[in-house]
Amino acid sequence: MTLGDIKDRLMPILDDALWAERLLEKEDNQFSRRAYVRNIFGMIEGSIWVIKQTILIAAKDTGMVKLIPVAEYALLSDNAYELKNNGEPKVQIKYLKLPENIKFTFKIIEKYLRIDLNLGIGTIAWENFLQAQEIRNKITHPKKSTEFEVSDKDIAIAKEVSSWFNDLIVGFFNGLSNNSKINGILYAYSDAIRPPFRGQTGHCSDVNPATVPRGIRPVFRADSGHFSWVGRN
Repeated sequence: MTLGDIKDRLMPILDDALWAERLLEKEDNQFSRRAYVRNIFGMIEGSIWVIKQTILIAAKDTGMVKLIPVAEYALLSDNAYELKNNGEPKVQIKYLKLPENIKFTFKIIEKYLRIDLNLGIGTIAWENFLQAQEIRNKITHPKKSTEFEVSDKDIAIAKEVSSWFNDLIVGFFNGLSNNSKINGILYAYSDAIRPPFRGQTGHCSDVNPATVPRGIRPVFRADSGHFSWVGRN
């Protein structure tokens, strides 16, 4: 999987959020405000799903999947398991609470991709996120007409949350492009049979670390989304 593949998965989600943002800028009314809040959370939830799928695919490609605990794998897949009446296992979609899902996903990013992104838990950024989620829930399931309204304060909080999460996504992509943060983990878990020579491109899954000559290491090329093997043969 390349950076382009990840971006392609994210683009429809980001396009919707961008449409809602432009609509709000053009015509600020209750409809555009509700659309903006809903689309911001659609972007957040969709982005978290894409990131989790990216981690799973990368884990399979590099042989790292065998080292992911069953519980983590199930949560990355948004799956839960139970038994049918006939004793056969049954897979069910697990709808995780968004705050906990975000915390889990970014812990996994740090653990397996070595990308440390600060969610700001305990700060105003995280509090704004929690408040914005309450606003989204309120307009999605209003109990009275006033709960269907998005105030000036509400929309200001939603904009702050959008900026906060956008920064996290940018940080995630920057981390993927940063050799020192991802090459080590991919190199450590690669499990193949023979390394390419210096200057050739390839995937870490094509190489057994035990057979790589000293001084040879994979370098991620952000322009192509693939790896080159560099160093002394």
